[in-house]
Amino acid sequence: ELHHIVRMLSNGSRDLTFDIGSGFNDHVHALAAQSDGHILVGGEFESYDGHPCVNIARLNSNGDFDGTFQAGTGCDSWVYALATPSETKALVGGSFVNYNGTGKNRIMRIFTSGGIGMDEVSDDASTIAIAGNPVRGELVFARLPEGANTMRVLDDRGAEVRTQRIRPTNDVSGLAS
Repeated sequence: ELHHIVRMLSNGSRDLTFDIGSGFNDHVHALAAQSDGHILVGGEFESYDGHPCVNIARLNSNGDFDGTFQAGTGCDSWVYALATPSETKALVGGSFVNYNGTGKNRIMRIFTSGGIGMDEVSDDASTIAIAGNPVRGELVFARLPEGANTMRVLDDRGAEVRTQRIRPTNDVSGLAS
């Protein structure tokens, strides 16, 4: 039994060094190889070799589950397409409308670490997302909707490092870490 994924050698035989353990618990629909050897996998599954991962996962080059991939709760429905146009970002398409609790509409761009990029923040009118630009020594704000009351600070991989409730003011001096 191949558990929904197998790696083939150039001669057409199965690569026995690609150890998937118990593999995926359901169908795989998409694969995307990253330049560093990691493999992004999308489909309609809830686990890989006993590790929870909902419809999206990343494997190490030897077939092991990559626990550093930060997909959180994953995609709320199936993933049908994956592409890695750059070393740090991936395109994901499918029937999902949420990724790790953030509203998406069937297509998104994520960091290959699993985090959501600055241009991929929620359209939720109560959220502000900011990121530091150390080259220019400034903060970059993504969407500043009226009535915003929560600030999320993301690191350079798109992972949330801080969340804070805010009051309508221009004073950000109390936000230093």
